[in-house]
Amino acid sequence: MKVAARDSWPCNCGKKLYTAPEILEATDASPAFDPFKLDVWAIGIILFVLLTGMPPWSVDDGPTPDDARFQRITRGELHVQLDLWQIQLSAPAVEMLQALLRGDPIKRPTVAEVRDFRFISGGH
Repeated sequence: MKVAARDSWPCNCGKKLYTAPEILEATDASPAFDPFKLDVWAIGIILFVLLTGMPPWSVDDGPTPDDARFQRITRGELHVQLDLWQIQLSAPAVEMLQALLRGDPIKRPTVAEVRDFRFISGGH
């Protein structure tokens, strides 16, 4: 299943905190979105808040493409951002969070693949 691009939506949906990169970068020519990959992104945000006690960016404004935090996290440098915030998480937690918060939705795990991460399967 795919979700049509932004212009065909009747309204804005969801909280800004959970906005995935593919939604931020959407144009009239954008392909349809995979709602399951959007959900995986949202799971990543929820897990981030649960593990760190804080959101990765502004709750009110959500992520923006020019936000250095957003850029680091989506390009695979979550560990750098966590170091800047002096947050220590287990390696399996960081590994899973980074996968869930990949900027490229094609490279994000599926919901079924999420269960195979060491963080979930007991390797934390």
